[in-house]
Amino acid sequence: MSVLGSENATDLIVNCQAWAPDATRAMHAEFEQALKTVLAPNLTGNPYITADDMAFILRTATTSLKASVENEPHLRRMVSGLIAMSVATVEKKRL
Repeated sequence: MSVLGSENATDLIVNCQAWAPDATRAMHAEFEQALKTVLAPNLTGNPYITADDMAFILRTATTSLKASVENEPHLRRMVSGLIAMSVATVEKKRL
């Protein structure tokens, strides 16, 4: 069962920073670093955005989305939109 399926989902997601700050920071840093690793080869020389900035935007957006959506299908749609925007940014570099 996903956290989003819990009746306390919003409380759990919004307050994880307060309950486990070190673990939350470490998880965010690890996720952001993984995004940078994947994005860097495709964004090198991109005049619109750096891999570091894109990773930060994606990480903070996904964190906020988890606390804002009503259910898992909604979250999946929103994350798919983030991925589509990221791909469009990478493709813009290649034009």
